[in-house]
Amino acid sequence: MENFMRFIKNNLPNCNVIINKARFGNRVLENNTVSYLQPLSLYNEIWDKIDNYVINKFHLKYIQLDHSKYFLTKNHTLGWNLFHLHYHDNYYHDFMEQLDILIGD
Repeated sequence: MENFMRFIKNNLPNCNVIINKARFGNRVLENNTVSYLQPLSLYNEIWDKIDNYVINKFHLKYIQLDHSKYFLTKNHTLGWNLFHLHYHDNYYHDFMEQLDILIGD
């Protein structure tokens, strides 16, 4: 990360790194029925520590959505199969809205 941030600073001085504090989900919604995948809580804890370290060390902006509001999908519009990070489209719309607000600063 040190090398990456140094490269950005030296070669792309007008570029901002923004962290997406996404997390692995386990709630699947299809046809108004909720089912569950095995939770990946340990991976989310590790991911959280890495995100927080990088955000604090390099003073980065970030996007953090409330993942309890979102469900995974089996049939993503981009053709993705079921996975712990493949949310329904509303997640991505909300993410882009937050990104627009963040870069508008």
